[in-house]
Amino acid sequence: EEVMFAVVARSTRRCSSRAGSSARSSARMLGARLMSSEPKGRSFLGISLGATAGTVTLSLFAWPIADLLIAPSLIADAMKSACPTSSQSAAMQSVDAAAAELALRKQLSSTRARICVLTGGTQERRSALAHGASSGRPTTKISLREACSPHSMQMSLIEQLYRPLGLAPVFSCLGVFWLSLFDMLISDHAHTRHRDFCVVLGQLRRALHRLPPASAEQSRPLIIVEHMYVPVGASTDVGGEGIAPMLRSLRQFLCAVSIDEGSADVLVLAPHGTAAAESAASAWRGAARKTCADRATLGDGLVVISLTQSEAADQWLDGIRLMGATRAPPK
Repeated sequence: EEVMFAVVARSTRRCSSRAGSSARSSARMLGARLMSSEPKGRSFLGISLGATAGTVTLSLFAWPIADLLIAPSLIADAMKSACPTSSQSAAMQSVDAAAAELALRKQLSSTRARICVLTGGTQERRSALAHGASSGRPTTKISLREACSPHSMQMSLIEQLYRPLGLAPVFSCLGVFWLSLFDMLISDHAHTRHRDFCVVLGQLRRALHRLPPASAEQSRPLIIVEHMYVPVGASTDVGGEGIAPMLRSLRQFLCAVSIDEGSADVLVLAPHGTAAAESAASAWRGAARKTCADRATLGDGLVVISLTQSEAADQWLDGIRLMGATRAPPK
């Protein structure tokens, strides 16, 4: 009996040891599977979250450098490398001595920065005169032809500031990316567009300050603005409610960099009958006795009105605002 009991006990211990080793091996296999599969899922998720967090963090930290240093430097280079298109060059061949007269009056003879409103004639004629005025000086051209909404006005400004550069599409894309990144943090879209627009105008102001000051050898930078009547009309349409503050900021910016700071001359191309043209004529009539504005006839229906003092510029701005308000349909 003792022998039989010993045999049974030995077999029981063997079975239990086998069961224990089998359980331990199963646990090790399950743990190995979990360990082999868990890092893969965690790695993919970690890479995705890490890349997103890294991109946002890097963009937020890099924004001050881009806003204060990189963007103004690129805009200044674009102004120095701006060149006319072939169509403008062809139109320039048919321009008479009025271009030289305007260039002499606006660029060579003026000792103070000013706002010049060129009215009358055709768009081709005004563009040709603007081409002559920009000869030999840093120039940026802001066309508001596509400014039918706050978004299109903002995108158009960014694209035109970098257009003369070889990598203009890349710089424009980066600018849009940064602004879109900050758009996600602000729910008020009208406020966001206005803020972004003022940010880009601030970059343009810093670019003007980077350029050499006016001297006998170096002319002041020139800002050419055309189609200003497009956003004025679009501001009264459905979806254009946010254009009015942006357009008002642009006009005040033009007066600040020219009349107040003397950083650049401003040339506004305005067809006859628009608010910019009529308000300039009204400002000249009201401020002529104070020697705050000049008027010259260039022939072929072209007239240039130069606003040289803040009083004339303020009267011009008030005239545009009042004419835009009277032309707006009743709500």
